[in-house]
Amino acid sequence: MLRTARERRAACLKSLVTQDADGRQARPAALTILSALLIVGEPLGLALYASGVLPRIVDRGAWAVLLLTIRLAIAAVAVAAGRALWHGRPGAITLARVALGLTAAGVLLTSLSPVFPHNRPPGTTWPFVTAMLIYYAAWFAYLMRVRT
Repeated sequence: MLRTARERRAACLKSLVTQDADGRQARPAALTILSALLIVGEPLGLALYASGVLPRIVDRGAWAVLLLTIRLAIAAVAVAAGRALWHGRPGAITLARVALGLTAAGVLLTSLSPVFPHNRPPGTTWPFVTAMLIYYAAWFAYLMRVRT
């Protein structure tokens, strides 16, 4: 039997919420944190990255513009995933997994790309990349455990 969009949304939201001590439904704290990080953190990270890149973008050429455009698209997917998680939309967990994977790929791309010189001290790129990949892998593992 086909369900209406409202019924599918209610079923998805029900799977994402728990009962608190007073019997009220509450979203798991980790999903709230992740959705806030996706909605606020990714655009903020993009803004910080772009503020350092834009003054030198003419000197770096088309690859720099392409890299910045890719980061913009990844941030857009992350915001969409965060909003979907926040509102309990159907498919929100899957979209958040995709957003985390794309964000991890974006971190790898921008950290290891020779297009822009980095202001990190020598020898700190790989520890930074490793820490970021562990961070995204932990969120991804959490989302794999959440019922959809």
